[in-house]
Amino acid sequence: MMSEWKEYKLSDLLEIIGGGTPKTNVAEYWNGNIPWLSVTDFNTGKKYCFKAEKNITEKGLKESSTKILKKGQIIISARGTVGVISMLGRDMAFNQSNYGINANPELTFNEYLYYLLKYNLSNFFQILMVLYLIQSQKKHSNKLMFRYLLLPSNNPSHPS
Repeated sequence: MMSEWKEYKLSDLLEIIGGGTPKTNVAEYWNGNIPWLSVTDFNTGKKYCFKAEKNITEKGLKESSTKILKKGQIIISARGTVGVISMLGRDMAFNQSNYGINANPELTFNEYLYYLLKYNLSNFFQILMVLYLIQSQKKHSNKLMFRYLLLPSNNPSHPS
């Protein structure tokens, strides 16, 4: 018997992770072995992203605001080309023009969130624009979309 679907705020279903860029004028931060994503790396129309054009060093990672997203987590562009989405095929760092997304494992899965976001982004961004107009003075108003949307989730491995 299938469990009943419940409504959750999108912010309950996921964690939003911000990215960053190591200082470009510090040579010791660049050309290391950690792939560092920008939207051009995952704006391919493919579900998974496995590589990045640029790489950073451990020092660049530690001395900047960039973070590592894990294999299977989601990346979504938030500036410029907004709404491009991909799942990571390996661990990678990423820039501040994107958000990392990780599912709350008690409520859902990254795979579910990927398809939910991919096929509903235009609706979300319409709601986002209304929220932005209402909350235009708030910093990071694009995060409001994730805070207030109500979405169904059904996770059979975590019954309510």
